[in-house]
Amino acid sequence: VQSPYPMEHQSCIAVGKYYDEQLILHETAHERWRNSVSIVDNADIWIHEAFATYAESLYIEETLGYDIGQEYLKSRKNDIHNDYPIVGISGVNHFHYRIEDKYFKGALMLNTLRHLVNNDQLWFSTLKSIQLEFKHSSISTERILTYISNKLGKEYKTFFDQYLYTTKIPVLEIKQANGQSTSRWINAVENFSMRLTINDTHWDVTTEWTSINVDVNDSIIGQLQSKYLIKVVIL
Repeated sequence: VQSPYPMEHQSCIAVGKYYDEQLILHETAHERWRNSVSIVDNADIWIHEAFATYAESLYIEETLGYDIGQEYLKSRKNDIHNDYPIVGISGVNHFHYRIEDKYFKGALMLNTLRHLVNNDQLWFSTLKSIQLEFKHSSISTERILTYISNKLGKEYKTFFDQYLYTTKIPVLEIKQANGQSTSRWINAVENFSMRLTINDTHWDVTTEWTSINVDVNDSIIGQLQSKYLIKVVIL
């Protein structure tokens, strides 16, 4: 229904004044997804908003192709502020007025995790299984993160610590000299690491300088910053 504002009511979905396509996608995603699996505390509102925003890109990917879906997500990077962590303070009805990061940074975090997993069958089966496991119930951030890690078969604690509990975007530093390349993460939590995949080449990066077998050029940098919510700096 038209309304002064958009909102995922459990009866009539309010889509604002103009039936904007993005809002219809977003609020319908809520109706299908988050109105079944809800949260126990407003500190965890990202579980509603990040997944609904990510669902927008999945619809676009399904109808227009993977590249357009990725471009849609990439276009939302300018909406990230990094002024508050995505997860708020529990037990105080915590809900910042400016909450864009719970939407856009959260969605881009999920897209980053998809590419870290590098197995779409596993990734999408995990997303669907959340609905089966937690249908008609309320959950916390800790519970859904434990469930996701268990389903993916890998511990992602430092990944979630970085993106959900700090305002830092990981910076990938790359040094190239004498035909050798090394890389490391800065602006990252302790023991942070991510396996990057470019053109079927795996690239394990930690907070320590490590040699890499990748010829880094503008195309590679563009792919990295499209698939992962990171910044790349060439030294």
